[in-house]
Amino acid sequence: MFKQEARSLKRAWESVFQGKKYDMKSQRTYKNLEQLYEDADLLNPLLIEKATAWASKFNGDVIKVRVKDESRSLEKTFRIYEGDWRKLCDLTRTTIVFNSLKDLTNCFVFMSQDSEIELIYVGDEKFRFDIESESLSGYRDIQLSCRLRSKAAVSRRLDNHIVEIQLNLTPIIELKSDEGCFHSLTHSLTHALTHSHTHTHSLTHTHTHTHTHLLTHSLTHSLT
Repeated sequence: MFKQEARSLKRAWESVFQGKKYDMKSQRTYKNLEQLYEDADLLNPLLIEKATAWASKFNGDVIKVRVKDESRSLEKTFRIYEGDWRKLCDLTRTTIVFNSLKDLTNCFVFMSQDSEIELIYVGDEKFRFDIESESLSGYRDIQLSCRLRSKAAVSRRLDNHIVEIQLNLTPIIELKSDEGCFHSLTHSLTHALTHSHTHTHSLTHTHTHTHTHLLTHSLTHSLT
């Protein structure tokens, strides 16, 4: 049953992104990091509201987090992006968690048909439920890059800001929340699903947001 649902999800992925060109995701419209972070703060509640609406239709639960903190973003900018802060496309992000792959698939298809969101194709490596190419073990999710096109986002000129949405399953999130278990994740996903809980999962992440000139100062001096 799970393999059938996984194949159905892959077909949905291929259908949604068929004909779409690969997009080197970048916050191209921003002139400085300060503005990028200010917009990320404004966009975060809009994303959570939208994700909550999607989740409620498909028995999902939203993991609400604040905007990614500056220290992590700074590390990622230079460790992965060679100093190009415009590649920070996950400052505003959220995860929707489902108890079944069927609900996850239905939600993904529904999102793809929502006129208030633009899905960006950034490669099939963001689809981590492909049971044909890998063994059925390890971390799994779908990672979506998108822009909100809702009236609220457009009116505040936030509709070009790229955000990240992950779609995942309850047992994977439960394993991930246990650091030791996450790092030694060798059991099959099928096994994990047979031991899944039916309770609603909730997680809150907090951080200290010191904002603009601290990060700008760090960016200026980090390469010296």
